[in-house]
Amino acid sequence: MTADPWAREVRRELALGRLLPLGGPADGCWIAESAAARVLRRAAATLPDVRVGALRLGLADPAAAVRVGGAPPSALPVGPLRVTADFAAAAGRPLPPLADALRSVLWEAATGTLGLSLACVDLRVTELLEHVEEVDDEGGPSEPSEPCEPSAVLGGGALRITVTAGGRSVLETARAAAAASPDPVPVLVTAVLP
Repeated sequence: MTADPWAREVRRELALGRLLPLGGPADGCWIAESAAARVLRRAAATLPDVRVGALRLGLADPAAAVRVGGAPPSALPVGPLRVTADFAAAAGRPLPPLADALRSVLWEAATGTLGLSLACVDLRVTELLEHVEEVDDEGGPSEPSEPCEPSAVLGGGALRITVTAGGRSVLETARAAAAASPDPVPVLVTAVLP
């Protein structure tokens, strides 16, 4: 029976995907791509007539990125990021204004809410729809979530932070948790939002 909890933990860690840098090389903070993508999807869901499909975050210029000592194994080097997203739009609406609105919302969520260093947001219209339904990340009907406060747990040589829909940005929360830690440790923001 001891293998089951271990296997679940390994699967959970793998599901987080790559770790993205939060802040600069001196910050030592990362957030799981899956958590960041979820925040971006929620922001995009506020727009009418748009439904985001595939969404990825990666380095905008890998050659200019800086490797940081002590970074987790799946962490990207530190450098400006690129958001790449496919989206479906309602037919009959002009696409350039819809794309501009989506780009602005994704930019604000990435930089303002999460504190990511962003270089660009690349969008691609993949489908025109007669009607756009609001769906959550799992494909079901969307429901508003209650705001919660962030919490942090020290373990495994890194500060793991659980962040849910709170008032402070993820980067501010990570910096505050790192400052409160008695020893300098990498900060991994690995939790996905509810």
